[in-house]
Amino acid sequence: MPTRHGEYCVGGLRFLNKYDALVFATQTNQTVMWDFNDAVFSCFDWTVPVPENIDELYKRRAQQLRDKYDYVSLFFSGGLDSTNVLHAFIDNDIRLDEIVMYKPRCYVHDPNSPVLGKNLFSELEFAALPHLQKYVEGKGIKVRTIFFEDVFDTLLRNNTYVSQFYKISALSASNLARVAIAVTDADWRSLYDAGKNVAHIQGADRPVLSKQGAGYTFAFNDSVSSFSFEPAEANETSEKLKAHQHHEWFYWTPDMPKLAIKQAQLTKQAWMANPEKPRGQDIAIEQLFPSHVLSVRNLFHAGKAMWGTNSINHQWIHSPEITYAKGVFVDMLSHARATVSDKLTLPDPNIRAERPRAGSYIHMHSKEYRL
Repeated sequence: MPTRHGEYCVGGLRFLNKYDALVFATQTNQTVMWDFNDAVFSCFDWTVPVPENIDELYKRRAQQLRDKYDYVSLFFSGGLDSTNVLHAFIDNDIRLDEIVMYKPRCYVHDPNSPVLGKNLFSELEFAALPHLQKYVEGKGIKVRTIFFEDVFDTLLRNNTYVSQFYKISALSASNLARVAIAVTDADWRSLYDAGKNVAHIQGADRPVLSKQGAGYTFAFNDSVSSFSFEPAEANETSEKLKAHQHHEWFYWTPDMPKLAIKQAQLTKQAWMANPEKPRGQDIAIEQLFPSHVLSVRNLFHAGKAMWGTNSINHQWIHSPEITYAKGVFVDMLSHARATVSDKLTLPDPNIRAERPRAGSYIHMHSKEYRL
């Protein structure tokens, strides 16, 4: 059975690491498929309404994570998905140990920019922090910010880390930094050393459906899978990380399949009620989230850019303070691009040729489920 993050399938072989799958597909000229726990999700008839209320499922999922792990940490952006995860805990008096925000230290807000996503990290300052001040202060939850430059420099100045991450599954600097946070952070490493099982929770994506004739389908997208850490080699450190570091997608999980199915069904209902509306992530937010979660957008909303325009948010890699680390990263990119076919990567047209490419490997979808 696939792991909770899915597996990549090439021919008859399965890979946990996307890079490994892409290299083998390149060498054998085969296609890659992503199996996201199809053995679990195919057991359900997605056309049959899930009877539970969506808020009840959020509560059960939060309690499930609390019961499973010694320490529960939430990656918080100030967007709707992570804000809703936050409230699934605090609204139901389920203990959340920590809230972590990550961003480049050199990031500058541009209030006059018309470019979608250029102010993506501004959500932290103008939405996340004010929302936390209103709802979290005094609840005993640890809140902190981690800077990409610090993570990147720590990662790429340590040969042991570099050897583990050389099978890079995320081509952009920001994606690699996000993956590396839970590996390099001293606070979390002390918890691993103490034998504590730590959950690093992220929201993943809301359902985006496709319409086929009179029907609707949904497929999981692996664009969020870069958070998964599969060490390049087994040693004492990597085994400790695998044992105690656990990335959990709150909504997409084989441990509570009804949650993703319910979200998809509510999205279908919203689209049927508004057939002229685009099928994007915002079509069903009023059905998926309570009003006090939606209110975070009244504070600030940058919009989520696609991989091309979002490349603007990767430019912190050119900070002078991480010149050495940037050089190591460029070598990692060169190695990755030399071993993976160009047809399996997405170039970023917004990055000049002399800069590290901030594109990604092609995104893959799971089996389609008919709603």
